Amino acid sequence: MFKAEKFTKTNCGELRQDIQGVLDTYSEISGVKFKVGAITYSDKNASIKLDAILNDADGNYVSKEESDFDRYAQYDSISLKRGEIGNLSQLGKVRFVGYKSKNRKYPYIVETVSDGKRYKINESQARSVVRI
Repeated sequence: MFKAEKFTKTNCGELRQDIQGVLDTYSEISGVKFKVGAITYSDKNASIKLDAILNDADGNYVSKEESDFDRYAQYDSISLKRGEIGNLSQLGKVRFVGYKSKNRKYPYIVETVSDGKRYKINESQARSVVRI
């Protein structure tokens, strides 16, 4: 249980875990998936970003980044679907995980298969990912 006299970076991390745990329990009941986002804080005040995601017709939770990838990949002629493994010369084996429309230079998000690190890539790099 979170207890503190002032907010710090460390105890905001603990607060995030506590809130996420409570919301995960509520998610099982309600069918709404919650994700605790950025926390900005001062000594006595904290603001917490919270995302809520409804499941789709198949019962899967699809975030905005994931649904945006599905939409924009068609426009940009990306040959791979979200989650499929491909090869990118600079990173090796990767899979597409999302698209951030506000990031104009590097909108596509890939995740390396070996270690799960995420990278931003531009449109031409995304087109150069080849299916394995």
